[in-house]
Amino acid sequence: LALLIIAADEGIMPQTREHLAILDLLRVGRGIIVVTKKDLVDQELLEMCIDSVVDHTGVSIVQISQDREHSLEIQLPFLQKTLGRNFSLLPFMVRTHAEGLLKETAKALADVLEGKRVLLVASTDLSHFLNENEANTLDEYMLEQMTKFSPEGVLKAERDGSGSACGAGAVALVLWLAKNLGANQASLLRYATSAEA
Repeated sequence: LALLIIAADEGIMPQTREHLAILDLLRVGRGIIVVTKKDLVDQELLEMCIDSVVDHTGVSIVQISQDREHSLEIQLPFLQKTLGRNFSLLPFMVRTHAEGLLKETAKALADVLEGKRVLLVASTDLSHFLNENEANTLDEYMLEQMTKFSPEGVLKAERDGSGSACGAGAVALVLWLAKNLGANQASLLRYATSAEA
């Protein structure tokens, strides 16, 4: 049994990966992960958002502390590097592509976030496990839907296979939320694939 401690304000560090590799070599298959400095999450605002989503949609929100989804831990180092250490998180995991539910959730979140200074982040790594040409074709179409600021287009592309994004529901939600908060355009800053690494 292993005990792994990760600070929420630092995320996964190189030594974290080394510790996990050592545990793997030693065939330690069970462990406890402790996340410290959870105060990065704005609990009051999170509760307000949850209440608003439940009121708008009638859907229950389940707070979880452990899940195999890793998008937040992937984004956290980028946020820390860009924003420094003085920010709080409002994490939401989106596991639906139901257009009506995503639209209503976006409205609910906009009601709470209106007038607040927020950075909206939807995490996706687009297509998976394809050759580079196929990946570029699917990714290009999906990115076109995003830069057209079309949450409907993102969901349709995922549904009909003309594009691919493992976080299509989250992307659509963030696009609708951004629109509800007054945004009127989206821009692609950079696109790259793991083939370039």
